[in-house]
Amino acid sequence: MAVLTGIALLTSTQDAYAYLDPGTASLILQGIIGGIAAAAAVAAAYWLRVKHFFSRTFGRGGNSCITAAETDNE
Repeated sequence: MAVLTGIALLTSTQDAYAYLDPGTASLILQGIIGGIAAAAAVAAAYWLRVKHFFSRTFGRGGNSCITAAETDNE
């Protein structure tokens, strides 16, 4: 029953008479850019772990494991 109600609400259209000013668009754009930046930071933080996992899994790189302390010296 809830599914039918949801479909009925989504398919019935009415005018919203809403206005999105440039400030709202700017806020949405900043949120999108911030999300992309946060995802890039997380990916960069975990890149060595992922790289080490695949090198161990597929046998490349032998037993050499790069630690976080060793990467700080580079």
